[in-house]
Amino acid sequence: MNNKIINLHFYSEYSFFESPTKIKNYVEWAKENNLNSLVITDHNNVHGFADFRKYCFLYNIKPIFGIDLDVENVRFILLAKNNQGFQKIKLLAYNKSKNIEIKIEDILSDNLVIILNPNFAKHDIIEAYKNKIPNLYFYNKDLPTSNIYVKDTRILNKSFYNSLKIINDLKEIKLDENQDYNINLEIDINEIQMQNIQKIINECNVTFQNSKDISLPAFCEDPYNELKELIKKGLNNRKDIVNYDRNLVQSRIEYEMSVIKKMNIENYFLIISDLINWSKNNSIYIGPGRGSVSGSLIAYLIGITQINPLKYNLYFERFLNEERITLPDIDIDIQDDKREEVINYLKNKYGFDNVAQICTYQRIGSKQALKDCGRFLNISFSRMNEITKLISGSDSLQTSYDTNVKFKALIDSEEILTKLFQYSLLIESLPRQIGIHAAGVVIANKPIIDLIPIMDIDNNKVTQFSMEYIEEWGLLKIDLLGLRTLTIIKKIEENIKQIFDPNFDFEQIPLNDDKTNKLLTNAKVLGIFQLESPGMMATLKTVQINNFDDLVDVISLYRPGPLSNIQEYIKVKNDKSSFQSINQEYDEIISKTNGIIIYQEQIMEIIQKVAKLSFSKADILRRAISKKKKDDILEMEKLFLKGALKNNYKLDVAQKIYHEIVKFAEYGFNKSHAVAYATLSYRMAYMKARYPLCFYIGIISLTYSTDSINKIVMEAKELKFNINSPSINKISREIYHDKKNNMYLPLTFIKGLGEVANNKILNDFENNGKFQDFFDFIARMKTININNSIIDILIESNTLRDFGNMNTLINNKTKALSYASIASFKDTNTNEIMLDSKIKKPLLEVFPEDLELESKNEIKYLGMIFNAFITSKFESQDKLINLKPGVEYKIALLVTKKKEITNTKFKSTSYFIEVCDSSGKEEIWFNSKYKHIFDEIKVNTIGYATIIKSTRNNKIYTNLYEWKVIE
Repeated sequence: MNNKIINLHFYSEYSFFESPTKIKNYVEWAKENNLNSLVITDHNNVHGFADFRKYCFLYNIKPIFGIDLDVENVRFILLAKNNQGFQKIKLLAYNKSKNIEIKIEDILSDNLVIILNPNFAKHDIIEAYKNKIPNLYFYNKDLPTSNIYVKDTRILNKSFYNSLKIINDLKEIKLDENQDYNINLEIDINEIQMQNIQKIINECNVTFQNSKDISLPAFCEDPYNELKELIKKGLNNRKDIVNYDRNLVQSRIEYEMSVIKKMNIENYFLIISDLINWSKNNSIYIGPGRGSVSGSLIAYLIGITQINPLKYNLYFERFLNEERITLPDIDIDIQDDKREEVINYLKNKYGFDNVAQICTYQRIGSKQALKDCGRFLNISFSRMNEITKLISGSDSLQTSYDTNVKFKALIDSEEILTKLFQYSLLIESLPRQIGIHAAGVVIANKPIIDLIPIMDIDNNKVTQFSMEYIEEWGLLKIDLLGLRTLTIIKKIEENIKQIFDPNFDFEQIPLNDDKTNKLLTNAKVLGIFQLESPGMMATLKTVQINNFDDLVDVISLYRPGPLSNIQEYIKVKNDKSSFQSINQEYDEIISKTNGIIIYQEQIMEIIQKVAKLSFSKADILRRAISKKKKDDILEMEKLFLKGALKNNYKLDVAQKIYHEIVKFAEYGFNKSHAVAYATLSYRMAYMKARYPLCFYIGIISLTYSTDSINKIVMEAKELKFNINSPSINKISREIYHDKKNNMYLPLTFIKGLGEVANNKILNDFENNGKFQDFFDFIARMKTININNSIIDILIESNTLRDFGNMNTLINNKTKALSYASIASFKDTNTNEIMLDSKIKKPLLEVFPEDLELESKNEIKYLGMIFNAFITSKFESQDKLINLKPGVEYKIALLVTKKKEITNTKFKSTSYFIEVCDSSGKEEIWFNSKYKHIFDEIKVNTIGYATIIKSTRNNKIYTNLYEWKVIE
């Protein structure tokens, strides 16, 4: 009988390297072929269920949910007949992720259809399981008794076969050459097989509840009144609230409460408040706020944020909007080394089964797809590099082909490259690997598995669906973001309390400090959150920070879109007469930001005041404009102009204001977020301005990049702080300091030393005290099994400089090792290696200092020169540290690095050298006009350089025009 049939077994992209078929394409293919139902049965997981449900509902196709599961030594296809069967499949997939062996009795259920995987449908296997599994379905083309037709399907048609081979090869999965793996809609099957297929399709009916109701746990019996009580306490605790009109505060609270109650999310606020307060009570640092939640007065009063929205004119409607009922995100920044503790608190409070993290998928990118297919087609590695270099950033293959003329020409130039492109398109964006979302956590009032499939990753419950599906499956995502900055801030605060002020409180730092403003204006901001980039530093210097609001503005403007508005902002800031007036009401709103609309909240305020629309309507209008949909913009313009005219605005003025809104809406920044993050930046700047010693200790202790530390060292020198390279008798677990302006970097700063050697040396130092001399040091190193290569690193990094110059120590090393072998012995009682104090030490033979050797080795092991400044004898008072822009200098420099950077997109090459003198180091950029000088310069040479610093596009460049080697 020839019939159009539904195949009851299909692997999608979520079978990971077993199928190249994307679910979207699979369901679209079904729609094109007029299929009314469709099956998904991925191997050992149900990651594809969310995509599958979404597209089946979109195209009005009945979804049949299944799994191809390893059971004992066989595979069975399990299809959910109903919601209980769906739940059973979720549980089996979870157990499989925990590496629990699935047995036959585990899959026996009246709620499941059980089909023997066709690859295992051998006669003996069928006979073995027919008696164990009632109503077992199986297919073997050689067995007339087969009661169903099913085949191993992974691709839509034969054109996908090579992409299947490519991804299978990546995981060394062998295909059966006798199978085609594509779907057959027309096939010869008998009447019984056809009836059984139709019976199964009819039996499988999983239904879904409307998931508008989010399954949050009940924080208490009466969450509404509990929230009111917390607000009452907050009004007493937040002392600054008394500065505002009582009626204004009360009406704002009542309005926010009405929206929260309408959305039934009192529990959500209570859960977040409890989480944050628990964290603070357990010495875990939490950020002042993130995103639009800082616009909520209630969030401020109950401790969710540290930002008073009344002070900064922040709107609740930007966070929650009664006319746009969507669930809010309350994202929380947590010090990054304590995030796991916070998640464990949630698990303990709400139940281990009721809390899960969210999965992510690492997908095959455009360049990787090309490389994978290139290997399959035996295209050389060098040729593939030539091709992939033409793809910019994260552009997709199709985008690159459509927009990059050179890439398109190359692909079209040869048949094999056209084939390469076609194959690569098929595997691009396939999921490659599963991970855990860096922030997302879900909490429910029941086991998460009752709502959404989960898996086990390293004993953590993790959803099998990615973030975009969480809400529609009845869960609310909370983002707990580990923020390194908060860990650093805690370390700095601990230093301040220990050294200077035991009562210091980071959250009480004033936001109106002259010394802090001066530091910001001078751009001494290395190590400060959001402010470290060269462009931001140049902008701070140009803008001149007079107060906290200036900093909020600069952080919001320093982004790709609005960056071009900075010059206009500065112009009006410095000359108020250059402000272009439109209308008094409008002018008052934008005068606070020097004539530029910076914030989304300003747009909302303008719409509300000019057109007399509610803030809720204003937010909807703002969002519509920012999405740049022409029809929406025209519609919203009518609404705005109608309201403005009704509010006695002249048409030309209203049109001009609307034009300004449209102009800035695309780049408008969320002021609630900007204020919260600027608060972190300003408070860090305060600590740096007022307690620089503690700031530098904290930053360096938690900075692992040598290059970053070297920049901090140079800045510290400018501020008259001495940050020294590691010195063997001034070591500690973090950074050694003398409570003045002298600091010594830890041994971990030395490249190649390693954690094991570092801990051994520190333990010996803490137990036995300072090292007396070079011979004592070497002997003690041998008692703790420090090998000669580590000793060489310590000598050549100048860590032992207190014992003599590097040349002297290198030439005395053999003598010291001989002494160590004679002086050391094993204690018969403890088996420890001891030193015999009666053995006389040899005399240290002194050799001449070799600055060239020392400087070369310091660069190798420390990243820069700290002690051996070979340029010192050639230097004048002009050094790298004190050069002013626009002035020409001739100074002595040592060249430490040289590099060329090619930009394939713009077909240009930039030339850089890294130089240093006794004051610090600098990167010098060469105009192509001076490339001949770049070519002449050699690394590790000293010369007199003619240089000028200049500022372009808010960045500072150092240009070199002449170079003369010092012989």
